[in-house]
Amino acid sequence: AGAVATYDCGLPALSASNVPRPSGAGGALTVLSWAGRKAAVTYTFDDGNSSQIAHYSELAALNVPFTFYLQTNKTEATNAVWTTALAAGHEIGNHSQSHLQDPAESVANTDVDAATQFIISHFGVTPYTFAAPWGSAIYSTVASTRFLINRGVANGLVLPNDSTTPFKLPCYIPPDNASASLFNHEVDDARNRGGWKIVLVHGFKGGAD
Repeated sequence: AGAVATYDCGLPALSASNVPRPSGAGGALTVLSWAGRKAAVTYTFDDGNSSQIAHYSELAALNVPFTFYLQTNKTEATNAVWTTALAAGHEIGNHSQSHLQDPAESVANTDVDAATQFIISHFGVTPYTFAAPWGSAIYSTVASTRFLINRGVANGLVLPNDSTTPFKLPCYIPPDNASASLFNHEVDDARNRGGWKIVLVHGFKGGAD
């Protein structure tokens, strides 16, 4: 099994002993949903498709951070555009090596870990989020020991303090030839309801896939 993802926050490590307890009273903290904003929207792109590469310049021009979930056994996974995306502040996430639809857990573990190692070796970053191929349920189990979240493919909106599991996050998948108004409707709905809308896009016209 893979190790649980850890993050180095850059703060000095505490000494092993003789550390005084913090002073002051506990509590009195308020958690702000969506960092104090009315809602949240995340745009994710699956598979590392050639059409995403072909249209990366248009995406970059929007000045919006994206998450690109790479399937790492594809030729496109080695394209220099992903290094450019990282340098611009976008995220590279794990979408498995082989995009298996319903593998045994042991097979899924190996395949997902291979994708993580590919991303580390090619881009010098550790992927902390995952997108389940085909939305298969087995990846919820796999992701829970390796990543902070797993995005599925079921439609839905995440609301503050609801019962959504972080290892099966819902998303909105636009239909073919979706208009801007359809995207706007989803964003407006999230804003009106105070939720988090995750958008999943696979590709665009102008690429092989």
